[in-house]
Amino acid sequence: MNTLFTLLFSTMLLVTAPAKDTVSPQLTIRLSGREYQFKSHLVTRQLTAQHAINPNATLGFFTDRNDIFPFYFSCVLADLKGDAVLPGQYPALPMKDDLPAVSQTITRGGFIAMKMNSPNVANPEEYTAMPGPESFIIIEENNDHLAKGSFNARMYCVTDSTRQITISGTFVLSK
Repeated sequence: MNTLFTLLFSTMLLVTAPAKDTVSPQLTIRLSGREYQFKSHLVTRQLTAQHAINPNATLGFFTDRNDIFPFYFSCVLADLKGDAVLPGQYPALPMKDDLPAVSQTITRGGFIAMKMNSPNVANPEEYTAMPGPESFIIIEENNDHLAKGSFNARMYCVTDSTRQITISGTFVLSK
C-alpha cells in the first residue's frame, strides 16, 4: 500500500489534459485575512500513471506559477479502494520526504501543499498540511462535469516546523 501511494503521488506529472467545459474552474483561498481567487490560473487533473488505481478515483488541482499571486497551491486526493472520488471528507495525510506516508488502514486521503512565489528566493518556502482534525478536504459533489468542495488546513513550513499558517477555501472544478 505504501509503495502504491508513493508511486501515485510521485508520478503526478503524468496526467491527462482537462476537457473543455462550460464550467469555469475557481479556487478561493483565505490566508492571513486576505482572500485570493484563482480562475484562469487553475489546472485540474486526474492522475493516470498508476494502473492499479482507477484514474477516476484521483483528483488533483493546481494553481500555475503566476507572478501576480504570492504562492502557488496544489491539492491531490485519492481513494485507493474506490472507483471514483466520492463525496465525503478526505483527511490530510502525513508527509515523509515530500511524499504521503500511508499505512494499510489509510485508503482515502490527500495532501495540500503551498510554495511561496518569490522571485528573489532560489528555494521558496514550502508549506504542507499537518495531519489531524484541522486539516481535511471535503468533496461535496463530483460528477462528469464538475468537482465541488472545500478544504481547511493547518500547515507548517517544511524547513522550519515552528512556522505555521492556516488556510481554508472552496473550489469548483470543471472536467
